[in-house]
Amino acid sequence: MMRPMIARFARFAMLLPSVLLANGMAWGCFCVGTPRRACEGFVDSDILFTGRVTRIEPRTDQEITTRVLSMLSPAAGAKLRARKPLTNEEMLDALRKLLPAEAFRALEAKSGAALELDFQGAFSTRAAHIQVLERFHGDVAHEVEIPFGTSSCDFKFQEEREYLIDAFRDQKSGGLRTGSCSGTAEIKDPHQLDMYRNLLSRSAPPTVFGFVTRQPSDLELFYRASKPVAQATITIRSGEQTWRASTDARGEYSLALPAPGSYQVEAGLSELPERQRVLRLDVLPGQCQRVNFSAIPMGSIRGRLLDADGHGVAGELVEIRGVPPTLDPRHISKEYTQADGMFRIPRLISGEYRLLINPGLPPRKRRWMGDRSPYGETFYSGAAPKDQAVTIHLDPGQDLDNLEFRLPPAAPEWRMHGEIQAPDDDLEAVKVWLVEEGWPEDKAVIDGVRVGVDGQFTLVGAQGRSYAIFGHYRDANVHYHSAITPLIPGAQSPIRLVLEAAPANEDCELCRKYQHLDISPDWK
Repeated sequence: MMRPMIARFARFAMLLPSVLLANGMAWGCFCVGTPRRACEGFVDSDILFTGRVTRIEPRTDQEITTRVLSMLSPAAGAKLRARKPLTNEEMLDALRKLLPAEAFRALEAKSGAALELDFQGAFSTRAAHIQVLERFHGDVAHEVEIPFGTSSCDFKFQEEREYLIDAFRDQKSGGLRTGSCSGTAEIKDPHQLDMYRNLLSRSAPPTVFGFVTRQPSDLELFYRASKPVAQATITIRSGEQTWRASTDARGEYSLALPAPGSYQVEAGLSELPERQRVLRLDVLPGQCQRVNFSAIPMGSIRGRLLDADGHGVAGELVEIRGVPPTLDPRHISKEYTQADGMFRIPRLISGEYRLLINPGLPPRKRRWMGDRSPYGETFYSGAAPKDQAVTIHLDPGQDLDNLEFRLPPAAPEWRMHGEIQAPDDDLEAVKVWLVEEGWPEDKAVIDGVRVGVDGQFTLVGAQGRSYAIFGHYRDANVHYHSAITPLIPGAQSPIRLVLEAAPANEDCELCRKYQHLDISPDWK
């Protein structure tokens, strides 16, 4: 079973202001304000209900500011009013008062830009308290709370208004989330719910709907066509009966069917192979089914990721890059290799491509999910330098199978033990970093840990690599750092680092050079 990296863009867009794609383009909330059919709510929603917003906390920007100031010390509050940046410790002190203990523990090891982002999000979030009126889809309590305000893609609720709410349950918090890219909308006419009630009772006619697009990744996003194809003919057949519709300016179509049964749906796109333009489906009574089409022939690459001994490598993400003029594919959902190393990259237009794993990463570097790979950046087939990568040519609609992506020998693990000495013995606040110089500074940090009460630490790198190591601690009153100590392959443990005090306002070369330093909660 493959693990989806990002399962559904519509949900992901609710959590971020925009999504940065591989080719540098950003998706904003392109679906904001687009009306949604009742069928879409039943097909695409996890949880669908109507509700009245009874209150919003906090209600205004002034209340948010007051809330922040109430959590800050007088000195930090004065800095905030003067629009001066807060230190990590000042932000953490405020978050400690605001958040439940479990939520705070997930943030307390962060610093810099990552902590500032969480700080702003925690205090700018509003919570809409909603009385549930009518349930259409999914399990929901009588009263719910939905946060909003952290993103431009959030839905903006107002008090004493009634809404049709298309929501999903956040996997981490268990709470409900929604957004502007969902079907959530204010109820302005009670009759707009009639179709939902008919679908719920199965009294509505079965319906097939969808869109035609010139952007294959829209089939993954499924919600709207970013490059719609208008006036495309959609034909539905059952026996001798035929029904037709043409897509509108948004590339969308909808056909109500006379009865449940087996149907064939065909897009009038002769340039596509039959398997991509003709689909067969069974429709149940009162059921809505979405069928989307790409007007661009799509191919795929399927193969196995193998280690140096020919065994399958599981849990790696095989990435794909276009070789100019072929653009990078705009995949939102990505899948890791299976237990036997199998992988598949679908929805590819014709062109030239390169495959790789761990782009821009040294071996054994901790990745954003907290795990680490014994392989650094490696291109198909087994080349570390980009200029030795093998280029794959894909014809329109071609499915390339049985490709073998063989990796070089894995880098063995190197565990480094050491101890820290600090002037005031406040060792728990000290962080130790392992960096591999020569890489971009946002990629160079291989490992990082908080020091234990006894000053001991253990870092992990790859054997045969050259590193540098240093300790660092800074707050509003003190600033400690050690010298950057080089580590050559085979260096012996334990490593001894001595933190020296410096003025709190000193321009820190380490802080400036490694602005991306951060410790994930999973790293502790």
